[in-house]
Amino acid sequence: AVVSTQSTGEAKHRIENIHIIEQDLADLGDEISIKQKLLEELERSQKKIHNLKMVYEEKLNTLQNMMRQTCDERDEVLENLRKNSDSNKNKEEIKSKGDHYTKKIKDMEKEMKRLRTAKLEHEKMEKKSKAQEKQLKDIQTEITNMKRKRNIELKTSTS
Repeated sequence: AVVSTQSTGEAKHRIENIHIIEQDLADLGDEISIKQKLLEELERSQKKIHNLKMVYEEKLNTLQNMMRQTCDERDEVLENLRKNSDSNKNKEEIKSKGDHYTKKIKDMEKEMKRLRTAKLEHEKMEKKSKAQEKQLKDIQTEITNMKRKRNIELKTSTS
């Protein structure tokens, strides 16, 4: 009767240990799931930041090229008008064309200023992204460690 009481106590202890291990495994599974979702969110955020950077750089390059072309066009038009300037009418046309190009260039300069401001905001986002990259690596390491721990607990609970 002493042996059966002892084996019953051991069985209860084993069952309690199994329940504890099962709860730990469930908790680990939940933590892994949460961290994987966080990881996916961070990856989406980084991708979005990268895409914004690409769009910004493309717009900036396009605007710089447009400004350069407009300045060249202005210089060429004004030079041609000056070569043929005999009358006051041509002088008025030169002034009118010059004013037109000056306004166009000023508008482009305003856009460049706006894009530069956006660049500063983007640089802030990049700093944040770098911090997120570190966080991402840390989370990946945590997930790997949790899975390793879960596998060890599974092996010990089955043996």
